[in-house]
Amino acid sequence: MALHTGHAEERDGDYFGPTVNGVARLLAIGAALRPGQEEARGASMRAARLLGYVDARLTALEALREYGERQEYDKTLAALRHALGEDTLAKLMNEGCAWNEDHAVAEAMLI
Repeated sequence: MALHTGHAEERDGDYFGPTVNGVARLLAIGAALRPGQEEARGASMRAARLLGYVDARLTALEALREYGERQEYDKTLAALRHALGEDTLAKLMNEGCAWNEDHAVAEAMLI
């Protein structure tokens, strides 16, 4: 579970902003650090899909990550790339791009 407080902007029935990005980042980092090799891999795969979902939403809104967010995002991607490999990470993030909000929330709740 991840908790991050702050401003979130509602657009077209979805929420965006530093707070939402922060939660996604915390979930991804937590997933990458979970104990147990098989559990950690599954959590890392879920985290990669969640980041793909967030990336797709940001792209749809033509929104950019703030500087600090971008630095943390890059660190998270590096950790996931190390855990999963470049090809698997790209495949999983593409899968997350196709998720709807309900699916993304349900998956995030599993981490």
